[in-house]
Amino acid sequence: MKRINVLCILLMISGTARAITYPFTTVDTPGFHILYTNVSNQITISVSDVTLDLNGATVSGGTNGIVINSGLNNVTIKNGAINSVSSNGIQVGAGCSDITLQDITVSNAIRGVSFSQVTNGLLRNCDMQQSTTGLMLDACHNIVLENCTARANTHAGYDLLRSTTCSLLECSALSTGNGNSSISSQVFGFVAKDGNGNIFERCIANATQALSVTGDNSIVAGFALRGSESCTTIIDSEGSNSQTNVNGFTVPYGILLETTVDSTQSMTGLAGIIQGIDWSPDGKYIAVGGGDGSSGGSNDPLQIFLFDQIGKTVTSVAGALPSIGGGSIESLSWSPDGNYIAVVGFLPDTGAMKALQVLSFDNSSITLQVLDGALDINDFISAVDWSSSGDYIAIGGSIIAGGTTNDFQIFQFDRATGRLSSITGVLSGGFGRTVAWSPDDAYIALGGSGLTGDELQIYRFNKAARILTSVTSVFSGSSNVRSVAWSPDGNYLAAGGATLTGGTNDELQVFLFDRAGGTLTSIAGILSGEVYSVSWSADGKYIAIAGETITGGTGDEYQIIKFDRAAGTLTAITGGLAGSSARGIAWSRDGSAIAIGGNPLSGGSGLSFQIFSGFGFPQKNVIKGNTMYCNSGAQFPSGVGISAPSISNLVIGNTTFNNPIPRAANKPIIVSNYHFVTNVFNPLFGEGPSSLQNIATSALTPLPTVPDVPAKIKRTELLLESLI
Repeated sequence: MKRINVLCILLMISGTARAITYPFTTVDTPGFHILYTNVSNQITISVSDVTLDLNGATVSGGTNGIVINSGLNNVTIKNGAINSVSSNGIQVGAGCSDITLQDITVSNAIRGVSFSQVTNGLLRNCDMQQSTTGLMLDACHNIVLENCTARANTHAGYDLLRSTTCSLLECSALSTGNGNSSISSQVFGFVAKDGNGNIFERCIANATQALSVTGDNSIVAGFALRGSESCTTIIDSEGSNSQTNVNGFTVPYGILLETTVDSTQSMTGLAGIIQGIDWSPDGKYIAVGGGDGSSGGSNDPLQIFLFDQIGKTVTSVAGALPSIGGGSIESLSWSPDGNYIAVVGFLPDTGAMKALQVLSFDNSSITLQVLDGALDINDFISAVDWSSSGDYIAIGGSIIAGGTTNDFQIFQFDRATGRLSSITGVLSGGFGRTVAWSPDDAYIALGGSGLTGDELQIYRFNKAARILTSVTSVFSGSSNVRSVAWSPDGNYLAAGGATLTGGTNDELQVFLFDRAGGTLTSIAGILSGEVYSVSWSADGKYIAIAGETITGGTGDEYQIIKFDRAAGTLTAITGGLAGSSARGIAWSRDGSAIAIGGNPLSGGSGLSFQIFSGFGFPQKNVIKGNTMYCNSGAQFPSGVGISAPSISNLVIGNTTFNNPIPRAANKPIIVSNYHFVTNVFNPLFGEGPSSLQNIATSALTPLPTVPDVPAKIKRTELLLESLI
C-alpha cells in the first residue's frame, strides 16, 4: 500500500513535479497527508491526529467518499472535492471529536457530509450540493459551521437531529428542493429536531422549493424546528422565495415551528354555566359569559380570567354585569386590538341594560367598563362577531325590535366616543344563531333556523354604501345552523349545527367559497348529533368542535378534526368530554390551548369551563431579528413568513412582508405573514413597535403615515409598491 506522505518525500527528493497515480484507500498513520491526483475509490481514515490535504483533487466513485472511523479525534480534511458517491460524501463515525472540514465541496451523494455522535467540530467554507441532504448532524455536540453553502439539495440543506449546542454562522441554503419530483415531501433549508441549544445566526434560506409537491401534509420551509427542539436560536437570518406547486395545497414557510396534535389533556377549569367564550388576541386572557354566578371567580355573568401558561391555572381578574335578572350572556367577542369586548344575550328586566353591550378592558388596571349598548332588553340576541378592522360589530338573534329590526344587524363602533350606531341589517322572522366576518371584512356568513331562504347565507358588505348584498346560500328545510367560522385565509367556511340538509348532510361541514363565482362548494363533512360551536386553528389545518349527543369521529362532545384540503377530507384526531353539553369553544391565538364552555361538562375536571391543551410545539426557542419575505405558493395563494407560538417561545423583532406574494391575477384574500404569533405590529396602526414586537408590512396596503414608524419600514413599503 502506498501512502501519500511517501509520495511527497519522493517528489521533493527528485526535484520534479510528476503526476504519479497510486492506489490510495487508507490513511493509517498520524501526520500530514496530501493528495496529488484524483482518486476513484473510498478513502478511509483509521487513525487520529491526521490532516488530509486534497490539494484541489477529487475523490469519487465509492460507496462513501471519505470515511473517518469511529472513536477518532483531531482529524482535518481540506482543499478538495468529493463527487458522485452512492452514500455519504464525508462520513464521520460515532465517538469522534475535534473534526475539521475546510474548503471542501461535496456533490451528488445521499448526504454530502454526515456526522454521527461527534463532539467538537468545525466546517468552514464548505459547499454541499446536489445531494439528498447537504449536511446531517445526528446526536452531535458543539459543531460549528462558518460560511458554508448548501445548494440544490433535494431534501434539506442542513439537518440537525438530536444535536445540541451546534452553531451555524453565515451559512446559506440555496434552491433546496430543486429537482425534487416527489408529490409528497418534506423540504427544509435548515431544520433541527429533538435537540437543544443550537444557533442559526446570519443565515440565508433562499428559494426553498417543492414544485412537484401538491399534498396538504407536505412541509416546505426555509427554517424549521421540529419535535422537542428547545432553547434554539434563529437570529438575524433571512428566508425568502420558498415556493410550492401553484396547483397544489402545500404551504411554504419562511420559519416554521412544527405543530403536533396527538391527544389533548384538561389543564384547568371552573364550575358554572357557560354559553360564550373567547380568547384575547394576545392569548393572556379568556372572556367567559353565562348566567348569574356563571363560573366562580367574581360570580359575574361576564368574567375575565388570566391564564397561567406555566402553572396551567386560571384566575378571575375582572367581572361585569353583576345582575341580569335571570337572563344569560349568549355570546361574546373581543375586539382585534384586545381593548373592547362585545356581549349579547337574553337580558330581561335589567333596567338600563341593553341586549348588545360594549365594554372596555383596561390591560394595565385589569378593569371592565360599560361604554354603550343597543337593542331592547327584551330582544333575544344569540350571536356577535367583531370585524377584523375593529370598526363593526355583527349580531344575530330573534324578535329584534331595535336597530333595523332585522334578525341580523351591523353596528359601527366609534373608538373615540365609545358609541354604537346601527347601519344595516337583513332578514326577519327567523332565529339568527351565528354570524362570522370573513378575515378581510368583505363578507359575512349568517346562520340560524327558520330564516327567510336557506339557513346559511353569505352576504357581501359594502362599507362605503353601508349595505349587505346576498351572494349565495345553502341548507334548506329543517336545518339548524348553530355555528359558522371562516378559515384564516378566507377560502373555506366551516358550519356546525343539527339536521343540516344539504352538502354532505353531516352536522360539521366545510365549504369552499368562490368569490369570483359567488358560490359555496361542499368539500367534506363528518359527525352526527348537534354541533354548537366551531373554531379553526390559526393555520387553517384543524377545526375544534363542541356539541352534544355527538356520534362519529371519536364519539366525544369535544373533538379536534383535521382538514386535508388536497384530499377534501375531515378526520377526527382526538377528543374528550363524552356525554357533555359543550356549548362554546375557542382556540387560543398561539394554538397551545383550547377553551370550552358548557352546561355542564363531564369528564376532565367535571367543570363547565375547561381549558384543554391544543397543539404541541417546540418550546423555549428564540426567533429574533429575522426577515422573511416572498414565501408563496399553493392553489389558493398562501405562504407564511413565521409560524411560531410567541407565548411558549420568544418571537421578537422580526420583519415579514409579502407572504404570500401579491399577484395581480391571484391575490391572497389576507396576508399570512405570521401564524400563532400574538405580538405583531402593523405599521399602519398604532404609534410604532416596541422592542418586543414583530413587524408585518404589505404592499397590498397604503403607505404608513404615522410619524414614528421607522424610516426603514417606509422605504420597504415604497420599494414594494414600485414592484407591483
